[in-house]
Amino acid sequence: MYNYKNILLSALVFLAFTSYGCEAGDSPASNIGPQVNPKEEITFFITSDVHYLSPGLTDGKKAFEKFMQFNDAKHLECIDEIMEAFVSEIKQEKPDALIICGDLTNNGEQISHLDIKNKLEKIKEEGISVYIIPGNHDILNPWARCFDCTEQHPVKTICDEEFAEIYGDFGYSD
Repeated sequence: MYNYKNILLSALVFLAFTSYGCEAGDSPASNIGPQVNPKEEITFFITSDVHYLSPGLTDGKKAFEKFMQFNDAKHLECIDEIMEAFVSEIKQEKPDALIICGDLTNNGEQISHLDIKNKLEKIKEEGISVYIIPGNHDILNPWARCFDCTEQHPVKTICDEEFAEIYGDFGYSD
């Protein structure tokens, strides 16, 4: 599921915020991310395991309640509100960058990826760089589901190429 591109992206994100003593512009990663003088302080927020589930994928009834009983306290019943508060806090704090290290979605649901992308675009609009690294829940996940009354139904997930397309503006095109 993981490939060298993910490892390379992680290394590039690291390099974007370090210069190994080079003068500004001499860094091997000088064309990636925010341009920072190595003597300046930078701030970045790192998070992982958001496990976002699009509100449109659940009616909150019996099938969802049953799923939540065995859901490792992911708080999916209020994940949209949690994510909105997170976006608001990031915009208020204004770090130089936000790094999300995998498991953006509950189980790789395409609609969840598209919804969270829209939320992350609000952060980018504030001039904050956002970098995304996929997790084991994000790509080709056979457990991508919607919850309808008493039943769960499979929904479209995404492959690694679609992940790169969706998140191209969040580190994958650099």
